Amino acid sequence: MKAVQRSDAPGTGLLEKGDRDPLILPRQCALIGHRPRRLASWQVDTAMRLLRSGLGRPVSIAEIARACGLSPCYFIKAFTGTVGTSPYTWLIDRRVEMACVLIGASSRPLAQIALECGFCDQSHLTRTFAKRLGTTPARWRQSQIRDGAAEAGRGE
Repeated sequence: MKAVQRSDAPGTGLLEKGDRDPLILPRQCALIGHRPRRLASWQVDTAMRLLRSGLGRPVSIAEIARACGLSPCYFIKAFTGTVGTSPYTWLIDRRVEMACVLIGASSRPLAQIALECGFCDQSHLTRTFAKRLGTTPARWRQSQIRDGAAEAGRGE
């Protein structure tokens, strides 16, 4: 392993370019005094429970971090290191999943579903939904209706 040296050149960090291998990085972090940030299983459970309870309302990272006994900044980094995505991204993904269930299970207006899932309005739901799934909620609903009709036609 290469010796870890500080470089004063702009844009260079403590690690050499070739040392960014994911298997080597934790060892090097330990050598320079950094530990990968991870949550304990009870903290992950607590955080996800609180995030899920906030699907339809604004969620405070400070509140979740406090419940986990951490500062907000440390919580975000540890959650990301443990789960693989930031708390905000995880929450938005759950809101989109919830929207999919509600859109597929009812004929309620998309604006109402957007509010129930914690989006500001239908436009916010549509932008986020399209970004995550590559289609709009209305088109997704139509495809679910077509798929349901096709399955009913086959006798399934």
